[in-house]
Amino acid sequence: MHIGIAGAGLLGRLLAFELSRAGHAVEVFDPAPGPQAPVSGPGTAPYAAGWTAAGMLSPTAELESADEHVFALGLRSLELWPAIVAALGVPVELHRRGSLLLAHRGDEGAAHRVVDLLQHKAPASHAPQRLDAAALRDLEPDVHGVAHAWLLPHEGQIHTVATTTWLTGANCCRCRLWALPAWTSRGRSKLRAAAPLVWR
Repeated sequence: MHIGIAGAGLLGRLLAFELSRAGHAVEVFDPAPGPQAPVSGPGTAPYAAGWTAAGMLSPTAELESADEHVFALGLRSLELWPAIVAALGVPVELHRRGSLLLAHRGDEGAAHRVVDLLQHKAPASHAPQRLDAAALRDLEPDVHGVAHAWLLPHEGQIHTVATTTWLTGANCCRCRLWALPAWTSRGRSKLRAAAPLVWR
């Protein structure tokens, strides 16, 4: 099958990796000029969030604005990531040590609103856990000056830059073409082939 993928962020590259391993012909379309790490500065092309994102795998935190279906998909994602990283065959940081919810003095109202909401929507095993100063220091010695802290257990983090970089490598997949979307003034896109940049 011939498959086109819109967007070459971490997810788009993983899709290309998996589909090409399954024998499909894959083309990736993205406004960036190529698959390499972006060059920052005025006038540079847009680039995928995976180059700067924290890589948080946070189904519980998503419950602030999402429903139980999104939460279930997030838990499934956490289950799948170890096998995905193992298939890459390179060392990529993947952790499931939980994530922190922090609030400065004066932000108690907003913080408690979020915590109360998460405690109501999340299963008890995933509910926020209040941390005192000593517990926070044990988890993150470099965090200082926060008035309130909670641990969201079981959440994770993946090193998006390392993963995205490796998925740009010569041996990760066989993607035939990198192409640029040409945007019209009405915001509708027309795909046009760029000068071929081979991403094999």
